[in-house]
Amino acid sequence: MNMSITENGIKGEKLAERLFRRIGLKHFQADWILNNSKGYVIVEVKNKEKFVPPPFYGHGLDIRQINARLKFQKLTNIRCLFLVFDKSDHKVYYRWLDKLDSGKCFESKRWWAEHATIRIYPIKSYKRMKLDTKGFSKLLNYIEKGTFKLIDIKKNNEV
Repeated sequence: MNMSITENGIKGEKLAERLFRRIGLKHFQADWILNNSKGYVIVEVKNKEKFVPPPFYGHGLDIRQINARLKFQKLTNIRCLFLVFDKSDHKVYYRWLDKLDSGKCFESKRWWAEHATIRIYPIKSYKRMKLDTKGFSKLLNYIEKGTFKLIDIKKNNEV
């Protein structure tokens, strides 16, 4: 069976992840890397519905993802932007992960995996934008003024 370039890439990424895990290398896969006039930013992207109360509406990440990205920031001074496309209200929520993590949160265990804990941040802790020109400008100003390139590291090309 012939695989597409994308399918081959995904297979290669899975093989690399297994290799890194097997030989004991700590790793994580960033969704995006932004390069703006001030330097680099990594972006963690989710496309999902809101967490619903109790205790509050919000969005979150697996605590292992949070810890890996914040440790990376501490070592490199490269911040992580958490970007969520909300399927329930069709808005985009974003905030620096270190800012979110310094505020209010709630931890929820995944029912299918004892070791997986999701840290939920209140929806009020996020900045919000609409999917329009004004919303995009607001996000760009938030990341930092200046031009930047989006680099899709999964495909290894500029977008």
